[in-house]
Amino acid sequence: MKVSLETRALTEARADALILGRHAGESRLAPALAAVDKALGGLLTKVMAAETFEGKPGQLTHVHSDGRLRAAHVLVAGLGPKKGADAEAVRRAASAAARRARELGAKSAAAYLAVEGLSARARAQATVEGAVLGSYRFDKYLKEKSPKRLDALAVVEPERRQQGAAQAGLRAGEIWAEATCLARDLVNEPANVMTPTYLAQRAQEIARSGRLGLKVLERADCAKLGMGAYVGVAQGSEEPPKFIHLTYKPRGRARRRVAVIGKGITFDSGGLDLKPADGMYRMKDDMSGAAAVLGLFQALPKLGLPIEVHGLIAATENMPSGTAQRPGDVVRAMNGLTIEIGNTDAEGRLTLADALAYAAQEIKPDEMVDVATLTGAVVVGLGMGLSGVFHLDPARRRRDRGWPLHAGLHRRQAMGPSRHRGYGLHRARAATRAQGRHGRRRAHAPGVSFGNSRQALVPAQLTSPYFVLGRQQPSTYTHVRLGLLPPSGLVWLAIWAGTLGSWARFRRNSLESR
Repeated sequence: MKVSLETRALTEARADALILGRHAGESRLAPALAAVDKALGGLLTKVMAAETFEGKPGQLTHVHSDGRLRAAHVLVAGLGPKKGADAEAVRRAASAAARRARELGAKSAAAYLAVEGLSARARAQATVEGAVLGSYRFDKYLKEKSPKRLDALAVVEPERRQQGAAQAGLRAGEIWAEATCLARDLVNEPANVMTPTYLAQRAQEIARSGRLGLKVLERADCAKLGMGAYVGVAQGSEEPPKFIHLTYKPRGRARRRVAVIGKGITFDSGGLDLKPADGMYRMKDDMSGAAAVLGLFQALPKLGLPIEVHGLIAATENMPSGTAQRPGDVVRAMNGLTIEIGNTDAEGRLTLADALAYAAQEIKPDEMVDVATLTGAVVVGLGMGLSGVFHLDPARRRRDRGWPLHAGLHRRQAMGPSRHRGYGLHRARAATRAQGRHGRRRAHAPGVSFGNSRQALVPAQLTSPYFVLGRQQPSTYTHVRLGLLPPSGLVWLAIWAGTLGSWARFRRNSLESR
C-alpha cells in the first residue's frame, strides 16, 4: 500500500473514500465532521441518526457523496469514549474503515481520525498501521484472488505547523506495518516451504538489503559449540538446522547492546511425544517468534536507532524418527547445564536455552528479550488477545505493555525435585538455591528437567534465566510468551519488546487481520 500526506482540506481531499472518526457520547459534530456534513447538505447527520450511530469502537457507517465531494464515499468510524482515547483507538478505527473502503471497491482512501490530546505524529503513525495491517491478506496460494484492493492511503493533516510531525509519524507507521506484514507472511507460509533453510535464506535477503551482519551456523558448528539441547531437538528431522545470527550496528557509538531471540521451530509435531492431529495442524506457526525477529531487523536499518541489536534464531523442525531424542534422554546445553527430557514436545525451551547461552557467552548484551510460542497455557490464562510478559525486574514489568506475569525466584520452587537423582539432576528447587542465593552459576551447575505438564505456564521462563547467568549476565532479561494466537496477530510483541519498550518511545501494537 502506498502511503502519503494530504495537506488539503477534508472537502478537497482526492481519494475514492474519505475516512473520518467520531467519539461516543458527542452531542454535536466535531468541526471536521461538521464541515463534511455541510458539504453533503446534512446527509451525514441524517444517515447517522437513521442507523443509530453512536461512535462505539468498531462501529462504521458510510454515505455516497453523489458528486458533492471529490471522494465518492464518506466513512465514519467509531473511536469510542473521548476520555481515555489513545493511538489504539485510532489504529482500530483505521483498520475497520480500511476494510470497509476496500469492500466498497475503493482503490484509495484519505483518513482524518482526530483524538484529543494525541499528537499529529502519533495519530499519523496509528492511522497508517491500522489501515495497512487491517487490510492485510495472505492469498499467495489461492487460485481465485479478490480483485478488491486498497492501493493507496493518504493521511490528512490540514494544519501546516503539524505537517512535519505527521510526515515523520507516517514514515514510522509504514516501517512498522511493513515489518509486521513480512512477519505475517512468514508465519502464513506452509511448513513444506518454511523450512530452516528457507528461513535462513530470507534472513540473508534482509541482511543484504539492510547491510546487516549475518552468520548462519550449521549443525556441525552448533555441535562444536556444545549446543546439545538445540542439536538434540534437530536430530529427528531430515531438514538441517540453521542457527541464524543477525547484527545491526548504528553508525555512531551504540548506547546499548541488546539481544532479541525468537523461537524458530518451523514445524512442531511434538517429536516422539506426538501431538494429536488437531493440535498439530497449526504447528507451522511455531516459528512466529523467529518471524517477529526478522520483521524487526527489516525495520531497524530504516529507523536508524542508536543501539546495537543482535537477533538470534535457532531454526529447526521437531519431528519423530529413529534418530529423534527420547523422553528420559539427558542433553548438555552450551553453558554446561544438563537437561533431562521429560517430554519431547517441550522442545522450544531447549532451543531457547542454547540461544540464550550463546547470547550470554558470545554477545554479552546489556539486555535480552526472548519471544516464543511455548505453550497454549498462556491462552487459557489470558485469552486470545494478550501475551504474557515475564521480567525479572518488577519496575520494568510495570512499564512494559502486555500482561505482566511474576517471574520471582520463589516461584521456581513449585516445580519440585527431579525423580531421577542418578544423573545428578535437580529441578529448579535445587538450582534456585545454588544460583539465586549467590547470583551466579556454579562451576558444576545442577541440571534442569523440562516437561512438567502440571505447570505448563511457568517452567520455561523460570528456567530460562539459568542459561543467561554467568560472568557477563545481562542487566535485564524478558521472556515474552506469545501462546498459540492466530498468525496475523502474533508478531507485534518482539518488535515492541525489543525496540519500542526499551529504547525508543514509539508505541506499537498489531491488529488481528479478519
